[in-house]
Amino acid sequence: MATVERGCPVIWDRRLARRLAPEERPRTLVYPAIVRNTGLIAERPDPAVSSKQLTFGHINIRSLTPKLDDVRLIIRQNKLDALCISETWLTNEVSSDILLFAGYQVFREDRKKAKPGQRRIRGGGVAIVLRDDITASKLKMSPPKDSRLESLWLMVAAPGGQSAVLGATYRPPGEPVTPDIDALRNQLLEVSRHGKPVYLLGDINLDLIRPEKPQVAQYITMLQELNFIQLIQDPTHPGEPSLIDHVVTNMTSITHRAAAVVQTHVSDHDLIIVNAPLPRPKRKPRELMTRSTRDVNYDHLCLDLLQSNWSRLYDSDATSIDDLFTTFLEIWNAAVDQHCPLKSVKLRHPDRPWLTINDDLRKLQAQRDAARRRRDAVRTIESENEYSSLKKEFRRRIAAARVEYFSAPSTATEMWKELRKHALGPSQSTGPGDVPDAAAANRFNSYFAGVGPRITVPPATLPELSDALKRMSGSRATGDDGVSLHLIRRCFPVVGPHVLRVINASIITGRVPAAWKHARVMPIFNETFGSAASSTISAARRRAALSKLAAEQGQRAAAAKAELTRQEAETQAERARQEAETQAERARQEAETQAERARQEAETQAERARQEAELARQRAALEAQQLADEAERRQLELELLEEEEHGHQSSAVDRQALARPAAAAPSEPAAQPREPLRPGDRSSRTRDWVEQSSQYGQLCLHYDADISAATNVTAVISKLPAALALKWGEHAVHSDLVRPTLADLDSWLRRYVAAGRSLTTAAAEQLLIGGRDR
Repeated sequence: MATVERGCPVIWDRRLARRLAPEERPRTLVYPAIVRNTGLIAERPDPAVSSKQLTFGHINIRSLTPKLDDVRLIIRQNKLDALCISETWLTNEVSSDILLFAGYQVFREDRKKAKPGQRRIRGGGVAIVLRDDITASKLKMSPPKDSRLESLWLMVAAPGGQSAVLGATYRPPGEPVTPDIDALRNQLLEVSRHGKPVYLLGDINLDLIRPEKPQVAQYITMLQELNFIQLIQDPTHPGEPSLIDHVVTNMTSITHRAAAVVQTHVSDHDLIIVNAPLPRPKRKPRELMTRSTRDVNYDHLCLDLLQSNWSRLYDSDATSIDDLFTTFLEIWNAAVDQHCPLKSVKLRHPDRPWLTINDDLRKLQAQRDAARRRRDAVRTIESENEYSSLKKEFRRRIAAARVEYFSAPSTATEMWKELRKHALGPSQSTGPGDVPDAAAANRFNSYFAGVGPRITVPPATLPELSDALKRMSGSRATGDDGVSLHLIRRCFPVVGPHVLRVINASIITGRVPAAWKHARVMPIFNETFGSAASSTISAARRRAALSKLAAEQGQRAAAAKAELTRQEAETQAERARQEAETQAERARQEAETQAERARQEAETQAERARQEAELARQRAALEAQQLADEAERRQLELELLEEEEHGHQSSAVDRQALARPAAAAPSEPAAQPREPLRPGDRSSRTRDWVEQSSQYGQLCLHYDADISAATNVTAVISKLPAALALKWGEHAVHSDLVRPTLADLDSWLRRYVAAGRSLTTAAAEQLLIGGRDR
């Protein structure tokens, strides 16, 4: 054994240990420096210890924290796989990190905190120190009411062995005892439903050396009713000897020699240990008595039955119904045993079809086994990872193949046939003489025996018996004699009258043959019967498993139907949603189209209204301009008339030039001969001038107002606008007027103004015509 300097922390890694060669693996583990005042080096349990038998121990430690080294020594010296500890005195303030045990894991259940208004009592608490390569899961138990019982339950399973239920318990001393026993009873009932071996170790504080005490007698009766036994026989508490530390189990096949008491000096309680055999159960071949009807010649069988001597059934001496039925069975069995005798058949473990019919699984299994051999030969990270991945993949593929096999479509008959073959164990029914409670059966028989005389039944007829036989189930189930209903139907034409003889005799006498009262009994566990055997629990569990499977099958069918309904509903909802979206999209497009059409119509109407308004405005402007021109013309006329009345001299006007139509555009007026102005024409000339030049009335006004007062052409031109003066200058140059006179200017100006008015009037009329067309 390798030695390591005291206090040096060494981390044990199981993965690292598997990668190392056997000679390189450390055999010791030193606790971290938190372990004080000790030089103890605890050895890791030898992995070669058989997992088919585990060693459990228990000790009342009375405060675990200061005695950690003592507990480690107890585990090492006794090679315990699990140590149950009571009275740990641990609280929430104590961390599990300081509870270090080399190669072991710790489960703890501390004493609960006191309720409000109550004082917490010191002490209590239970724990289980379990080997770390043993898988364990904590079982949830309903908290006991009005009980001081403290307990901790684990489901444990060693590699390659059978799983079991391990419990640690502590009952404080004192009264009352009944609530604690009731709480323990409920917990034992609850863990028994798992169908596993149960081992409960703890300090019960009930001295079994004194069984005459009422509390002890009540405790022993409770164990007997539940079919549990207590294995410790020697005192466990030194000083005044008392047996208060117990090992309770439902494995009645274990003897008291499997348990022992080991003296210790850790506390005032000794250590108790038990060797628990937990081998993996092997399926034993089941023997079945059956009649093979595969090669039966029913014609020969009916012939033998027909040639048999049935006269004894009709003798007047045969008055007892039991004698009649016994005679019938003797004749019947003699012929049936000759053609299809009873045989003992052993039903061995059936093959798993999902394993044998799948070639891929067999190939994957071969790859996994090869990877295991490579891993064992050369321990490397690659070989370890390869084997681990193949092992996980093989397990996953097996589970998938099993689910696929049982999920395949089949009838209810085929489904239950496969379940009985591969998933359900055989029901252990009892024979006619194995009824566990004869008193209960006699009570049933006594009741039904007294009912007969009160019922009047007419004798049966052969057609009624034939119809009843046809209505019965067509299964190949057999009775105690191995005769199936199918065999009776084939032979009914021959044996029907003889069967009718026995039935009518039973009806007439009001008695039933004793053999007809025999039945195959499947016991159901009932905690009120203290003599129930352990097989009773198994039978009830199988019945419960069958009911559970049926319920699960019904639930799966209902779930599948609900899923199908849900999918159909989702499909319909999706279809309705799509239709609604399509209709909404169509309505939206129609609304957009109508809105666009309405918008276009509104824009068209608005444009038409705008154009009409513009045309009206133009008309109004033109009318207003005309009115303004008319008003201005009249004003000018009045002013001119006033000037004429005052004797102003008017300029010479060429009436012929004014009377001629205007040119197409303002251009250089041609030189025209002037007529001398006549005084009498002054008023008419002014009037014509104003009428022809209303648009340029202001211009002409300036001209007419100044022409009589001007002394020369230059003075008149200075009064004209610059553009008009420029035009006059161009006209004078083109006409070679060296010394133009006022008559020349008057004649040119009137022609120019008349030409411009004609153009303006034509443009206005064209504008009005275009507006009406639009």
